Amino acid sequence: MPKNQLKEYLVYSGIAAQMGITIWLFSKLGDWLAIVCNIPVLKTVLSLTGVFLALSVVLIKVIKDSKD
Repeated sequence: MPKNQLKEYLVYSGIAAQMGITIWLFSKLGDWLAIVCNIPVLKTVLSLTGVFLALSVVLIKVIKDSKD
Protein backbone atom coordinates (compact mmCIF):
# COMPACT_ATOMS: atom_id res chain seq x y z
CA MET A 1 0.00 0.00 0.00
CA PRO A 2 1.53 3.34 -0.99
CA LYS A 3 2.30 5.75 1.83
CA ASN A 4 -0.15 8.44 0.63
CA GLN A 5 -2.98 5.92 0.38
CA LEU A 6 -2.28 4.69 3.91
CA LYS A 7 -2.39 8.28 5.20
CA GLU A 8 -5.80 8.88 3.58
CA TYR A 9 -7.07 5.59 5.01
CA LEU A 10 -6.02 6.61 8.51
CA VAL A 11 -7.54 10.09 8.17
CA TYR A 12 -10.92 8.73 7.08
CA SER A 13 -10.83 5.98 9.71
CA GLY A 14 -10.36 8.70 12.31
CA ILE A 15 -13.32 10.59 10.91
CA ALA A 16 -15.47 7.45 11.21
CA ALA A 17 -14.47 7.09 14.85
CA GLN A 18 -15.22 10.77 15.43
CA MET A 19 -18.68 10.32 13.89
CA GLY A 20 -19.44 7.39 16.16
CA ILE A 21 -18.28 9.18 19.28
CA THR A 22 -20.23 12.35 18.41
CA ILE A 23 -23.46 10.42 17.82
CA TRP A 24 -22.95 8.36 20.97
CA LEU A 25 -22.29 11.43 23.13
CA PHE A 26 -25.35 13.28 21.84
CA SER A 27 -27.46 10.17 22.41
CA LYS A 28 -26.23 9.83 26.00
CA LEU A 29 -26.81 13.55 26.60
CA GLY A 30 -30.34 13.09 25.25
CA ASP A 31 -30.90 10.15 27.61
CA TRP A 32 -29.77 12.18 30.58
CA LEU A 33 -31.79 15.28 29.69
CA ALA A 34 -34.89 13.19 28.95
CA ILE A 35 -34.71 11.76 32.46
CA VAL A 36 -33.83 15.02 34.22
CA CYS A 37 -36.35 17.19 32.37
CA ASN A 38 -38.96 14.42 31.97
CA ILE A 39 -39.25 15.12 28.23
CA PRO A 40 -38.70 11.81 26.38
CA VAL A 41 -38.47 13.40 22.94
CA LEU A 42 -35.14 15.03 23.89
CA LYS A 43 -33.32 11.74 23.31
CA THR A 44 -34.54 11.58 19.72
CA VAL A 45 -33.90 15.25 19.04
CA LEU A 46 -30.36 15.19 20.39
CA SER A 47 -29.55 11.87 18.69
CA LEU A 48 -30.59 13.31 15.33
CA THR A 49 -28.66 16.49 16.10
CA GLY A 50 -25.56 14.37 16.68
CA VAL A 51 -26.08 12.56 13.38
CA PHE A 52 -26.46 15.79 11.41
CA LEU A 53 -23.49 17.37 13.16
CA ALA A 54 -21.31 14.32 12.47
CA LEU A 55 -22.36 14.20 8.82
CA SER A 56 -21.70 17.90 8.35
CA VAL A 57 -18.16 17.49 9.73
CA VAL A 58 -17.54 14.64 7.28
CA LEU A 59 -18.94 16.58 4.34
CA ILE A 60 -16.80 19.60 5.15
CA LYS A 61 -13.70 17.40 5.36
CA VAL A 62 -14.45 15.63 2.06
CA ILE A 63 -15.14 18.90 0.24
CA LYS A 64 -11.97 20.42 1.63
CA ASP A 65 -9.92 17.37 0.58
CA SER A 66 -11.41 17.29 -2.90
CA LYS A 67 -10.30 20.90 -3.49
CA ASP A 68 -6.68 20.08 -2.58
